[in-house]
Amino acid sequence: MKKFEYRIEYIEVRSNYREEIERYIINMLNKMGSEGWELAGVNGTMLYFKREVQG
Repeated sequence: MKKFEYRIEYIEVRSNYREEIERYIINMLNKMGSEGWELAGVNGTMLYFKREVQG
């Protein structure tokens, strides 16, 4: 049976520029993805991530 670990990240962006907000979020998601985290859900400003535990 697969086992997962979970992580919660909060988005807090203060900008009036859509491109800046999008760039911030994309960079965050790419960083999390490069560490093996997969976006599992969103609730307002909370992003839920999961990744499989190896071993």
